[in-house]
Amino acid sequence: MIDRPIEEVFAFIHDPRNDASRQTTLIESAQVDDEEPYGVGTQIRERRRFLGMQVEMTKEITEYEPSGPLRSRWSRAARADERALHARTCRAAARS
Repeated sequence: MIDRPIEEVFAFIHDPRNDASRQTTLIESAQVDDEEPYGVGTQIRERRRFLGMQVEMTKEITEYEPSGPLRSRWSRAARADERALHARTCRAAARS
């Protein structure tokens, strides 16, 4: 039970500056254009640790209703070293 008004909880949960407090793989998170109000179209850039690598991703809010539903879409460009690691992993799996 969280002893706070739902609007306050919603505001905390959807502020990217608070994401690392509850997501263990997250290194940093920031709204791309923090001058714009948070809502549909907002982009959040994140850097995470995953399997010993750091991965950068951007999510865009696609549905937002204060104290209601929130949906987002993730995108990320693979770096050359990640593509090489993926290729080596696939080749190793094929040999087993």
